[in-house]
Amino acid sequence: MLSLFTGPTNKNLTIETWVRTSTDNGVVISEQGHSPINSGWHTSEQEIVSGNLRVRVWAQPTPPNLLVGAVTRNQWQQYVLTYDNATTTLRGYINGSTTTSTSVTRLVLLNYTMH
Repeated sequence: MLSLFTGPTNKNLTIETWVRTSTDNGVVISEQGHSPINSGWHTSEQEIVSGNLRVRVWAQPTPPNLLVGAVTRNQWQQYVLTYDNATTTLRGYINGSTTTSTSVTRLVLLNYTMH
């Protein structure tokens, strides 16, 4: 597990990954609240679903699952998720281009696992 925070006051977040996928489905980054993995609560922050990148941050009552766009199989691509706490804006990018954003209030939880 990798902790990205020293406390709950900094809610800004940027996660950048370089991914070369050969499938249309899979979790790239997930946040979890308990060990072992997949016990208690967890959420996928970058996930490929039916050939499309989706991003989210942990929020209540339901974290939004934003469609960013189609991924390209067997080619390296940059996926970025950003969250700006001052504006409560969540954005997703593929190769530097954003296609979606939304307003959401992020809850900060301290444990992240990279898949």
